Amino acid sequence: MPLSVRAAYRERLSRGDIKPDAAQEQALVALSRLEGDLNALSEPGFASLFRKPRGARGLYLWGPVGRGKSMLMDLFFESAPVAKKRRTHFHVFMAEVHRDIDAWRKGDAAQRKARFGQSRGDDPILPTAELIAESARLLCFDELQVTD
Repeated sequence: MPLSVRAAYRERLSRGDIKPDAAQEQALVALSRLEGDLNALSEPGFASLFRKPRGARGLYLWGPVGRGKSMLMDLFFESAPVAKKRRTHFHVFMAEVHRDIDAWRKGDAAQRKARFGQSRGDDPILPTAELIAESARLLCFDELQVTD
């Protein structure tokens, strides 16, 4: 069983691989909250039979280059209690999304059904989102740049 994100971080600290950092500690609190939310979602109970599953509230880490954001995300990704998960650069992910949308728009009904399943209509967004959701319940993006 993988360590929790907090335990994995503490292990790196104790080995001397990283030095204590207050900003990383704050991010670790948020990552631990998300890890706990994901753990709670994976525990089915009797009540879960009667309600739609809810999603966990995500997390956005930001800050200057070289502060350890990717390292923390990697620790979280390794420890996340989710079987279907994916870690990728944001621009790679968006290129795939745009390829899928293009394939939907250019495909005939048989091609759409082969790639996307039974989706109907002319809007490629829902079938593309369903395709993504089939392959990953947790998405961890690195290298997301917001300029405006």
